[in-house]
Amino acid sequence: MLAFKEGAKLDQESEYPSTTISVEGKGKVVALPNIAQFSFTVSERAETSQLAQQLATTKINSVVEALVAAGITETDIKTSSYNIYPNYSYETREVSIDFGSSATTSGESVITSYEASQTTEIKVRNINEAGNLITLVGQKGVSNVSGVQFVVDDEDVIGEEARALAITDAKMNAAKIAQELGVELVRIVSYYENNAGSPEPYYNTARMSEGGFSVAPKLSPGEEEIVKTVSITYEIR
Repeated sequence: MLAFKEGAKLDQESEYPSTTISVEGKGKVVALPNIAQFSFTVSERAETSQLAQQLATTKINSVVEALVAAGITETDIKTSSYNIYPNYSYETREVSIDFGSSATTSGESVITSYEASQTTEIKVRNINEAGNLITLVGQKGVSNVSGVQFVVDDEDVIGEEARALAITDAKMNAAKIAQELGVELVRIVSYYENNAGSPEPYYNTARMSEGGFSVAPKLSPGEEEIVKTVSITYEIR
């Protein structure tokens, strides 16, 4: 993008100059994901809320213990939701009316059971073990595994690299355009940064069959593109 404005240069340094050019620069860094993330849910149903909680807690503790034994640190295990709710059924009954032969029905919702569910997020720092760990939690009887994704742990650092490349690109474009126009770059009067090409991690959702996966699923981390674009406006003379 090139914008060129002509006019008398303003004398006051604090005011926006009337003779400027605007250029864009783009920087892209390709990074390999080094973190895998997924979540799993444990759900148990019982006649009382207390029993449902006990069953869910026993199972979730078993899964967490297995993950820690497999090398996952407790700081990389996070509970994202915990819910207890009743299950209802609608029961109807026939009510006789004394006068006449007609009858009517009435009903009410009654609690039949309670369900306790807990969703836990896992961060896997050895992405090669992600498939094995998903198999492990499946064998522990979790209800489902979801949100499998691969990300770059130090994305901010990579974003800074992409921004630096974008600024360098913009400066080179400005110098080239100034030379072609026969003008001189005086100073930068505005700067704008726009994120583009947001990384698109790999996602997957799977509901566990009884016994979980018999074979560890093959997961592909792919790669992420971190893209930054900047726009710089220069005063020229």
